[in-house]
Amino acid sequence: MHVEMGRFDVKLELADADFEAYAPERTRATSMTAPRGAVKRRLLMWVRSIAAALAEEGIELDTSATDEHPSARNGHRVDAQSAYLFRAQEARHTMHLACGTREGDESERPELGQARIEVRVDANVVTLVLWLGGDARIDLENTTWALGHPTDDLAVVWGALADAALTIEARASLSPRARAVRDVPLEDAASIAKRALESDVPLVVGRRTLRADAIHVHALDAWDGNCGLD
Repeated sequence: MHVEMGRFDVKLELADADFEAYAPERTRATSMTAPRGAVKRRLLMWVRSIAAALAEEGIELDTSATDEHPSARNGHRVDAQSAYLFRAQEARHTMHLACGTREGDESERPELGQARIEVRVDANVVTLVLWLGGDARIDLENTTWALGHPTDDLAVVWGALADAALTIEARASLSPRARAVRDVPLEDAASIAKRALESDVPLVVGRRTLRADAIHVHALDAWDGNCGLD
């Protein structure tokens, strides 16, 4: 299945002021709650538009977002805003039953423990990543095995990710050192995933856009390629 990202009507349309709300000197400022809240609403609208499109294909996903105000959950600092797409509640319950794991308290951070797509804005960068591992270890274990035993379908998906100009890295977030997927054969991707698993760090696949570029034509708004999603 392919989802055409460019068909969505929701645009982030980020401006300088949106990034400034997360500047280091403003991370504890309650006066920034309103502008950060505006960014949060746009991020949620964006991920919900994806969830709605995937629901039409029979894939149910839930969404969530981080706090826009300083709170105990974020250490009373807001240096970034994130919104997430992850398994729907019924699928999460089924996964826990199948794996014999205990379901945690989902009242605050339901995305934790799940593979997830994250769109994140901080003072300098916008990132869109698929997050595997870390608190979602089971998903990384499955991904590592799949990459080490590639199928024709996986090769097609990997090619779609390469065409979308995505990068890959064993790290909690994408950095400028992340490798382009188009330069990473599946066997190398399997090695990167294994390294992430052994180091107990996430595997992230996605794209990273600097503020200077994002305020002109945001990469996510301009993206009219196909993203292969199973």
